[in-house]
Amino acid sequence: MTTLKNILNITGIGLLFLIPLITSCGLEKESTAIDELNVRIPADPERLNPMLSSSGYATQIEDHIFMSLFAQDPVTLQYVPMLAAGKPIVKEGPLFNEKRSTAYTYTIREEAEWSDGRPVTAEDYIFSIKLALNPYVASASWKGFLQFFLEAEADSDNPKKFKAYADRDYMHSMEITSSFAVYPRHIYDPENLLSSFTIPGLKNYREDSLSESREKLLQQLADEFQTARFSTKIVEGAGPYRLVEYESGQRITLAKKENWWGSDLLNAGPEKINYFI
Repeated sequence: MTTLKNILNITGIGLLFLIPLITSCGLEKESTAIDELNVRIPADPERLNPMLSSSGYATQIEDHIFMSLFAQDPVTLQYVPMLAAGKPIVKEGPLFNEKRSTAYTYTIREEAEWSDGRPVTAEDYIFSIKLALNPYVASASWKGFLQFFLEAEADSDNPKKFKAYADRDYMHSMEITSSFAVYPRHIYDPENLLSSFTIPGLKNYREDSLSESREKLLQQLADEFQTARFSTKIVEGAGPYRLVEYESGQRITLAKKENWWGSDLLNAGPEKINYFI
């Protein structure tokens, strides 16, 4: 049986025990019986935005807010489905600029939704990739692994189903299609401006390759996304917690979402988490 002490020993630091235990891989559910938890961190994370943040303290907090298709079980270290309904269907894919590809067909859990009740869909997944590939977004770490990501296409009959194509010769091709945080398109791009751009087009972007108006559009989207507003005020993911307060240099408060869609997937945690800086 996994206990709080076990988790503390595995992570080495107290902050990471907050990651809920994954019950879908056979771990027994346990109640933490904690209403409110106070955690002390030695430095301000500066922002809560997985695509832009570089602080390890930020990552520990973001993991309670954002979710990916798959995540690593903190005990077994195996990749297990989170937003994804199950393992992807894997087939040989087509050539992309003479690169052999592997096609991964994913279906997002039917019950997965954002805080406002909207469903998590393939559109959100594809948007997240395009956002990271925007040349004006400072997402160097994401751009690094996405160089092996070739394309993604939504299923015309099922908004929660899509195919992701990765470089077949890359040994971690499945991981790069499933292990990044998914952002809600309707919150981070309410006018759906990125829909007119393609993943290959953004990947192969060259300066002066776009018209002036298209260039300005990408710059506008990046400037808005990189403001403090989307790092300390509006921080929205599909995970079990929501940001309540971010007082720079003082405190960050998360609250557990009511009627969260994944309550049968992950163990319940404290109702509120206060990070004191």
